Order: sequence, then C-alpha cells, then structure tokens
Amino acid sequence: MSYCRFSSDYFNCDLYIYEDITGSYAMHIAGSRYIFDRTPIKSTKTAEDFVDNHDYVMDALETADVVEIKLPYAGESFYFSELSQVIEKVKELQALGYVVPSNLVETLDAQAGSQSK
Repeated sequence: MSYCRFSSDYFNCDLYIYEDITGSYAMHIAGSRYIFDRTPIKSTKTAEDFVDNHDYVMDALETADVVEIKLPYAGESFYFSELSQVIEKVKELQALGYVVPSNLVETLDAQAGSQSK
C-alpha cells in the first residue's frame, strides 16, 4: 500500500511512501521535480475523468521543466519499522520545503491510530 507517490496528484509530491512486504515502511525522496506550465483540467471522480486527466498530464509532461531539488535528503531513501517514525520524517521534510499532499500527515496519523487498536 502506498501513501503517496511521485506521480500522484499531478506530480505534486516529492515523496514515495509505502508499506513493503515485510510490514516496514519505505520512503524515497525525489532528487528533482517537474514544474508545469498548466494545471489539471478536472478532478478525477470518475474513470472517464481519470483517463482524460491522465492524457492531459502526459501531454503537459512534454513541456514541463525538471528542476533539481536542492534540499537535505534529496534523492535519498529511508526505511522505518514504525509508522510514527514515518510521520516524524514527513513533518521534518515538510518543514524543509518538500512538496507533499496537504492531508498526508493526517492520513498517516489515522492509519497509525487504527493499527494501535
């Protein structure tokens, strides 16, 4: 299960976080990011919307700039045994200026809460 991916939400995430097959958590930090000259045309609430938006994003990739991320940890990977460790690292990365979905910490907190029950 992944919590966020580089390509999710119009490539608006600098992290790829997932639970691996051992039950641990992997976090990969991008070393570069796309800068787009346009935004998505619609939300992806239906399968048709998803396909339309996907095609639009793939076209936008052709004119997007790629910029190097010049922050600590760019291009590195981390592995954690506890979701609480992931949450702390995400908070640290957000404070440094990494781009992550606005609800990521909330999602991770909810998952951590459900695991402790």
